[in-house]
Amino acid sequence: MDTPQATLSALWKNAVCLVLTLRKLGIKRTVRQDVLAVETDRALVKVTKAILACPEFKEITKLDAQIRKRLSSYTLPSSLRPGIYLVPNALLEEVDELITNFKEKRESLIDYFVQVYPQRREEAQLKLADLYNPADYPDVDTVKAGFLFECQYLTFDLPGTLSALSERLLTRETDNVSQKVRQMLEEAKTTLREAMAELVDHLMERLTPSANGKTKTFKASTVTNLMDFLNRFDARNLSQDLDLQKLVDQAKGLLSGMEPARIRTDESVATVVREGMRAIKSQLDALMVEKPSRVYALEDE
Repeated sequence: MDTPQATLSALWKNAVCLVLTLRKLGIKRTVRQDVLAVETDRALVKVTKAILACPEFKEITKLDAQIRKRLSSYTLPSSLRPGIYLVPNALLEEVDELITNFKEKRESLIDYFVQVYPQRREEAQLKLADLYNPADYPDVDTVKAGFLFECQYLTFDLPGTLSALSERLLTRETDNVSQKVRQMLEEAKTTLREAMAELVDHLMERLTPSANGKTKTFKASTVTNLMDFLNRFDARNLSQDLDLQKLVDQAKGLLSGMEPARIRTDESVATVVREGMRAIKSQLDALMVEKPSRVYALEDE
């Protein structure tokens, strides 16, 4: 069995943590209880309103969702808290470029939103009518300050000074951190298995004719998304999942030299890929039965 120190080293020599904090202006406000026209216990009812109907703000929200989705293709969950990602060292430069480009685009969208904010506030006054409250709307400088982007790369190895202060504390904290790392590695394994299963299932479904024998719509991304996963797998396989590695190698061999257009137009090729993926799916299903339990974050009271 690995020692706590070995468990720590197994992770932190191959990955770092990305701490990504995104914040945006809140546009929801509580409505006064006296606007309720029905008889009810008002302590149990909370009514809110949107103070802006603003496509420019929605674009910022959409971009934030996109970056989180893109990051999920390069990183692994940390199980520490939302917004903290495990970044394999081999993918660090790609992730950092992704974050840098995202930051620039986000700043541009924020600048445009701030520019149109006075106009959208006037439009809201007409739309909200009696529910319009000038106090709900901060000035332009406060609006811009309501957006935040912070990005840090961290490791959670124990500081060397702790051993000089207390050997007992060092041992205890090493055990605690080691347990957390084991949880992170187990969740990383589960995440990769589930991701591959989803991609393989989708490819098989698209290559399987419908009940009437008609060929289904087949997009290039059905193959390229799976290939992207396979090509990044070695870097993301922090848990050294040898069982999944074998299936990844099988899938790579099956798809080697296969262009999406050829799979789409050549029925014999599509059949080979479909049946090959069926065999891989069968083995994946067996792995999923044995998957480790997920670690769920609980709210503190």
